Amino acid sequence: MKKTKRLSLGKKSFISILLMVFIMSLVEGTITNRIFSNTIDNEYEKNVTNLASTISVAIDRNAALRLKNKVAGIFESVEDKVGTDQTESDEYKKYIANFSEIKNDEDYLSLLNRLDEIRIANKVDSIYIIYVDPNVKKSVYIVDGSLDPCNPGDFDPLYESNEIVLTQPEYGFPPYITNTPEYGWLITSGAPIYDDDGNVFAYSFVDISMNDIKQTVADFEHLLFGVTILIALILCFIYIYIVRNIIVKPVNTLSNAALNYTKNSGQNVFGHLNIRTGDEIENLADAMKRMEQDINDYIDNITKITAEKERIGAELNVATQIQADMLPRIFPPYPDRRE
Repeated sequence: MKKTKRLSLGKKSFISILLMVFIMSLVEGTITNRIFSNTIDNEYEKNVTNLASTISVAIDRNAALRLKNKVAGIFESVEDKVGTDQTESDEYKKYIANFSEIKNDEDYLSLLNRLDEIRIANKVDSIYIIYVDPNVKKSVYIVDGSLDPCNPGDFDPLYESNEIVLTQPEYGFPPYITNTPEYGWLITSGAPIYDDDGNVFAYSFVDISMNDIKQTVADFEHLLFGVTILIALILCFIYIYIVRNIIVKPVNTLSNAALNYTKNSGQNVFGHLNIRTGDEIENLADAMKRMEQDINDYIDNITKITAEKERIGAELNVATQIQADMLPRIFPPYPDRRE
């Protein structure tokens, strides 16, 4: 019969602990990632919102209103509107040429200079002013102080999640995070710009790149995961060492003693064991010692009883032989007599 290969208690403990360490590290990494990322995102959302609100009151709003009206007038007059997804096409070049004079406008130049100052002072990538055309549901650029600026008249679709500004323009554009191949991680927010009558006519937007902080978060997560695994492995090996000495080694000692007992019956095998674990294993060792002593006592008693029986049997055999020898063995005893 083929012997089934079994894992020892030590190997089972080692595998179980390693599995537990891996699961705990994975859970800990996931929770840490969620908490750390949410903390970073909340901080960036607060910063981008505050900066957008600051820009909305730091610029010359009258100049922004005049420029908005000029851009809106041209935008509404052009029938064939071409978006930035076709910047290399002749149609786009023809469309954007309608706004060429805007770049020479005094209001445009003063606003652009102001946005550049704010962008450089706050070390952000993009600051720009747009307005929303409710007829075509487009956000149209008025002036862009970004490193890679859009032209006046460029437009983006107004996403469904932001269509609330059509009915509640004061709501603005709450911060949101995007991750695109072109720009990577960006957090964007737009604050309403009011005219002297308290009406919203445009929005100041800020884009802050999160590529560096996201990379920092990823590096931190990898470092944390690695350190956690290293510490867990060290603790794991310490625990395994303790388990081997407290559990596995005493159990193996009892197992070897049991095997030796079957080979050396009658010897005091378990009595010589010195297992002091202070738990159930020590209780088991003491029980084995008592069992061994009881078995040895039983064997001694059986041996004495057997010897006594053999002695009595031998004496009975001798007595039987003596009795047999005393009886006559010739029948009839007097063969010559005819009585």
